[in-house]
Amino acid sequence: MFRGYVQLVHEAFECFEQGDWDRLRPLIADDNVMTPPEFWPDRGPFIGPDASIAEYRRLFQMFRGISVSVSDIVSHDQWVVAHYRGVLEVEVPDLPKQLEFVGVHRFENDRFVESHYRIDRDAAFTAAGL
Repeated sequence: MFRGYVQLVHEAFECFEQGDWDRLRPLIADDNVMTPPEFWPDRGPFIGPDASIAEYRRLFQMFRGISVSVSDIVSHDQWVVAHYRGVLEVEVPDLPKQLEFVGVHRFENDRFVESHYRIDRDAAFTAAGL
């Protein structure tokens, strides 16, 4: 059943906020490709739900106390572009207290098949091949 791609971004975001990784897993396609933002220690790509979820969990472990919000979501065809903003409650060397980045997500059959995160919107589009 089609739920709407913007709704799927919100649903995934709820999983992140609650640390509900088991609920997130079925939202990610088996052949999903995820590439992280430029500041991430490992460039990826990360293939499949297990690899993607491991990196999302790593984000919240590395940046304990991070508060992330999502806004300015735009959807077109099978693509969704979302703006993410994170505020760190801890000091992380070489990173500002506030991080802003863009996620470009592609969906098939109500599941994430691609997620590309970049600090710059145009770089996120390029990573997605758009």
